[in-house]
Amino acid sequence: MPKPITSLEGFIRKLAHLENKYPNTQLFFRGHSSKEHKVSPSIFRNQNHKSAEHLMIRQLIAQQPEEFMNDTGIFDQLVRAQHYGLPTRLLDVSLNPLVALYFATNSRSKSRAEIVVFKPDIGAQKYYDSDTVSILSNLSLLTAGEKETIKIAGRHLLSKRKKSGYIVPEEELSEFNEIAEVKKLVQLVRHEKPDFRPIIQPIDLAKPISVVPKKLHKRILAQNGGFILFGLADQPNNSNMKHIDFEIIDISEESKPRFIKELAQVGITESALFPEIERAALAIKRRYS
Repeated sequence: MPKPITSLEGFIRKLAHLENKYPNTQLFFRGHSSKEHKVSPSIFRNQNHKSAEHLMIRQLIAQQPEEFMNDTGIFDQLVRAQHYGLPTRLLDVSLNPLVALYFATNSRSKSRAEIVVFKPDIGAQKYYDSDTVSILSNLSLLTAGEKETIKIAGRHLLSKRKKSGYIVPEEELSEFNEIAEVKKLVQLVRHEKPDFRPIIQPIDLAKPISVVPKKLHKRILAQNGGFILFGLADQPNNSNMKHIDFEIIDISEESKPRFIKELAQVGITESALFPEIERAALAIKRRYS
């Protein structure tokens, strides 16, 4: 096991090393208060939630339509739903490594913490208006059975395409896109993107991608937030994150209080990262308790 980082100064040195190691790469960061945590979005952590994904997002929008009125697509709706605590296929990350460090160390857990540093390929990094983002986001509106049908068909085509970068030739791709469940997915995408070309490559459904969102919420802005958006991976974990490479920085469990003090000195505090009024009130209450 690598030697853990014990100070903010040591963490900054590690970041400088990463920048030299991966020049011209937009790194994304996620903090875990324990190394037991998995690199997995919330929807995959509970089988009931996974099975009811298509119902949960619809029910939330149906009950609170005014909250979603200004969203231009399902990705924006998933971001907003996750903001309010609904399990989704989005994994929260930050472009600011100090934010990830805060979440790794601001915990009573006595376990060794970690920072997950994502290093996405250029092709795996997207913005909120990407067609691929729309495709993966709209998977959340399909039933579990429909997603399973698409996954099985796609896996069959991809199993013999490793040497070609998993690109399926046009004749086989046409058959894949004639599957009823794939056609339904295309229709969902075209509902928000009428000019979308109705052709989906199976590989685009399999790999997770990093997404830079619109700064729709104060919290995303304050935390310089981004997301890893997952497709049809059954159990997102280290072994199937092949399109977004990552490495782990271990954080000393004994040094967590020191990190919190040092982060506060550079403005990384609870009130800064959670600017909503209810969180500000809670922070003030704690200060005088």
